[in-house]
Amino acid sequence: MKLPTLLSDTQPIKHTLLLLLFNFTTLFVSASAATPDVPSYSANPVKGKITDSRGMPVVGANVAVKGSSTATSTDKDGNFEITAEVGDILIISYVGFKKMEVVATATPLSISLEEDAETLTEVSVIGSRGKPRTDVNRPVPVDVLSAKDLQNTNQIELGQQLQFASPSYNSAKYGINGSLVYADYATLRGLGPDQILFLVNGKRRHQLSIAQIGFTIARGMVVTDINTIPFLATERAEILRDGAASQYGSDAIAGIVNIKLRETVNQGTFRTQIGTTREGDGMNSMASLNYGFKLGKEKSFLNFTLHYQQLGETNRSDYYTGRIYSSTKRIDDSLRAVKGFYPATDSFKVGIFGASDVKSPQIFINAGYPINDKWSLYGFGGYSYKKAIGYGFFRNAIPTDANSNSALYPNGYVPIFPAEDRDFSAVVGLTRTVLNGWNMDFSTGYGKNKVDRFGSNTSNASLGDASPKEFYVGNSAFNQSTTEANLSKNYPKL
Repeated sequence: MKLPTLLSDTQPIKHTLLLLLFNFTTLFVSASAATPDVPSYSANPVKGKITDSRGMPVVGANVAVKGSSTATSTDKDGNFEITAEVGDILIISYVGFKKMEVVATATPLSISLEEDAETLTEVSVIGSRGKPRTDVNRPVPVDVLSAKDLQNTNQIELGQQLQFASPSYNSAKYGINGSLVYADYATLRGLGPDQILFLVNGKRRHQLSIAQIGFTIARGMVVTDINTIPFLATERAEILRDGAASQYGSDAIAGIVNIKLRETVNQGTFRTQIGTTREGDGMNSMASLNYGFKLGKEKSFLNFTLHYQQLGETNRSDYYTGRIYSSTKRIDDSLRAVKGFYPATDSFKVGIFGASDVKSPQIFINAGYPINDKWSLYGFGGYSYKKAIGYGFFRNAIPTDANSNSALYPNGYVPIFPAEDRDFSAVVGLTRTVLNGWNMDFSTGYGKNKVDRFGSNTSNASLGDASPKEFYVGNSAFNQSTTEANLSKNYPKL
């Protein structure tokens, strides 16, 4: 009798469970059949082309949609296609260029990237005919020195700046050593100065017109005078610390130094500097101005540098202990005592041995002009005038000495060798993109160096007292003409 009662007591519970199950099933079916309340998204492909300031395609530039993970990169012609809506923000980035944000449009985009001077310090072009790439991926050792790195050395000559900034580059100054007065003879990795190839904007630089005849390093060699380029005209310097004779020729056995010139516009830099040694001599002073402006067309530029420097002479000669009037010490001492001109026993200094006195005004220009979408014209060059004064060794008054002239200089003399060094260079070229992404570069250049040499406070010993004291020694000149036609193309990694 209790069983029916029990069943009747559980009837409401059963009905409740069935009702809940029905409601849950209905809710599940309704939820499955309903359309979610989310906004619809209909994206279209956005196309465009990315180039640099000269109109050349930028290969491998990154293109991303802001606020999403959608991204792509440009092909060998600088073209890209990305899925985005009109109005979306595209972020464009590439090593060596400033990051840009552009608005996506229905029509193809034409985007020009602006070079970033800060990130360009990580880029080099030596050792490869391809586009610049980051130094960390380079299989050969390359020092990339920015303009800031060079100027932080507080030197006023480009050669000395490289010497203090790069450990493998040596550009020492000498005292009395002939043609070393007119130019610094640099070495790279301990090899000869004539085994370094110097480039400016990737083009060969001409050499000095005088061979080194002194009894020091580089005897019989000819050097490139890098100090004829104002340091304020330099954007960066690239030093390849490895032989590259197979690509550039036998004059690149020691390595390559490439000077990249500035291309900045609408900004100027003025720098002046003065200093001296703790000995009180060698007063150095410099004033330099760099400025750039456009040539009336987008992506065009004319950057020029005016520079003047004066290097004061120093004297670090040691005490002279040689003979003056006779090759016999006893006779020489007695003659010196009689003349009273020089002390007979005390050591004394004669002559000047140290840095030369140099005055040099310079001008350098770098220009570029896009003729149209395909053709671009460029050119660079400069002029340098250098007046230097060097000194020879002390010539004694011993009559039997071949270099002495006791008739004119009874107490000996120190010859003075002034010189005037004129240096000129100019390069013009055309670039364009030709068949299937091939890049053409055609250029021609001319460089000349001429040195006029003089002599004063000296003599021709064979003429005796009839000899003049001042001479025009003569001049030497070197001319170099180069014409290049280069074709290059980048291929994507396989």
